[in-house]
This record gives sequence, structure tokens and C-alpha cells, in this order.
Amino acid sequence: MGRKFFVFVSFISLSFIFAKGASAQVVINEMSTEGSSDWIELFSSEDVDISGWILKDTTSTVETIGSGTSIGPSTSSYYIIGVSNRLNNGGDKVSLYLPDGSTKKDEIPYGDQGGVCTPTSSGSIGRYPDGNQVVERFIAHSQGVSNNSATLDPCPTPSPTQTPTTAPTPTTAPTSTPTPTPRPTLTPTKTPTPTKRPSSENNEGGGLSQGESTLGILGLRSELDKAIESTGEAKSKKPFPILAALLVGLGAILVGVSGFIFMKAKRRYNGMDEKNN
Repeated sequence: MGRKFFVFVSFISLSFIFAKGASAQVVINEMSTEGSSDWIELFSSEDVDISGWILKDTTSTVETIGSGTSIGPSTSSYYIIGVSNRLNNGGDKVSLYLPDGSTKKDEIPYGDQGGVCTPTSSGSIGRYPDGNQVVERFIAHSQGVSNNSATLDPCPTPSPTQTPTTAPTPTTAPTSTPTPTPRPTLTPTKTPTPTKRPSSENNEGGGLSQGESTLGILGLRSELDKAIESTGEAKSKKPFPILAALLVGLGAILVGVSGFIFMKAKRRYNGMDEKNN
């Protein structure tokens, strides 16, 4: 009996603890990001001590909740945190961490960070209904009260991005290469061979006629006279070889001197021979 009672009490206690932990989920319920008075609203359906919990954006810590702070039905299920102008208008990511700074409890991205679109200046973004996983955009904010009766402001449907059509590159027509005109082949002109005059039939043996013989002889005679005259003029105009004459004279002198010396030596030799005899 006692053992069964102990098991029953333990089961009831564990069920209560886990049920309370499951329902005690603190979430980021709503936020306003436009203007200079940004704020973040937390929501919890159970009483939870959130002392030291941390709110962060994509770059740094936005707020650390002070000690002795609780949220839930006993006080208020909504806790508002003013963060001045910390949240980016174009988009940001707001996260809720436990005091250890590493255990993430909840997160809402918006704008260019993904998730829901950015709110208007008079509106806000939040969970619909309270504590739900779906995040919507509201026409007017519901700070400090339930989002269940908020008027939704649907995000505009993004227009499809049109991919610019690349114009086809015009094909360049091939340029025809002009065919070179062949040069005409020049046929060399043959030099005509001079035709010999036929010999007169009156001359026997194929000789020249009397008139042609006379003219030929006279022509050759005149050519010979001109050659003799030109040769004579060339000889008369040629300078006298003075250097050759000097060399010949010098040679003759040397020959004479040599002969004189030889004869003199021979006479002396003969005289000495006679004396010896």
C-alpha cells in the first residue's frame, strides 16, 4: 500500500512539473520597429521569473532584463521593453536568451532578414493569436493587450523578377574574298632572223655581183683606213716610256762595269800565273 502510494505521488508530481514547464513558454509576442520609439513585447501564459534574460539583435545585446522581474497571469502576461531606436527599419532579427546568453528561447526575423515584412509607422508585427508560431503584420499595434483581435495588414506579394532577355548577337555575314584576276601571260616576241639576199644567178659559185663586190671592197677599205688612222693616232698620243729607258740604260752601265772588273781581274790573275812559272 505504501509503495503504491509513493509511486502515485511521484507520477503526479512529475506530471505537474513537466506540464508546467511545457506551458511556461515565454515568447516575443509583438514589436514595433518604425520611428525612434522601438519596443518589444514578451508574452507568457504561466508565471515565470525572467530576471537576467537577454534580448539580442543580429549584432549585439539590445536589453538585459533586471532582477526580480516576473511575467504571467499573477502580474501581467505582457511585459513591454522599450529599446529606443535599436531595431533596424529595413530588417532585423530579435532573439530571446536565458541568462547564460547561449540558450535561445524564441526569435522573430523580419524585413531583409527573412520572416514577416516590415511594419508601417503606425503598425507592428506579432504572433497571431498570442503565443502562436505564425507571425503577422498588424495595421495598428496592440501594445500591452492581446493580439487576438488585431486587424491584419497582409504583406505585399513580391512582384516576380523579370529576367532580361539577352538580345541575340547579330551574325556577321562573311565577307567574300575577291578572286585575284590572273595576269595575262606575255608571249615573247621572236626576233626575226635577217633573210640573206639570194646570190645573183649571173655569178658562178654563188659570188656577189660586180656592183655589190665593189661596194663591199670600198666599204672594207674605208673601214681599214679608219682603223689604221685611229691606231696611228693612238700610237702618236701614247707617252714615251722614260722609266723603262732609264732602267735599260742603268742595266747597260752595270753590265759594262761588271765586264770591266772581270777583265781587270783576269789580267791580274794571268800576270801572277806567269810570274809563278
